[in-house]
Amino acid sequence: SKTVFPMNPHASHKIAKDIERIQDAIGEPLRLVLDLKSRRVPPRVWSRLIDNLRSRGLLVDGIGSFDVDELRSIAKGCSYRLTPILFFHSVGDLQRSCHANEVKQGDTVYFNAGSLMWKRATIAEVAQNGCCGTSDMTV
Repeated sequence: SKTVFPMNPHASHKIAKDIERIQDAIGEPLRLVLDLKSRRVPPRVWSRLIDNLRSRGLLVDGIGSFDVDELRSIAKGCSYRLTPILFFHSVGDLQRSCHANEVKQGDTVYFNAGSLMWKRATIAEVAQNGCCGTSDMTV
């Protein structure tokens, strides 16, 4: 099958029209925060994609990832200001990153909520359930 985007100008125009319809329906510009998952996409490609989305009327407010260096590199490559959102599993991970001087004043930090609700097993629970056993979550 043929790829219609971005080579087909009709497809690009349709995307812009769809974005416009969504914005009309919600009464304000469509805003996105992208959660980066792929480790195989170079930062310059992410930067170009984000600039392309913005050129079509989408407001990409930020990008989030566990990889601090990747986020900063992508943000530098964008034509407009972009907020890197640093993801962490735990406060301990944040603390380690602060000690490594990776987190700077003014950075935006998000936590993986599921990781924050996880209750660490006690030695007695590990002995009873085995190393991979489950225990009740405390919220």
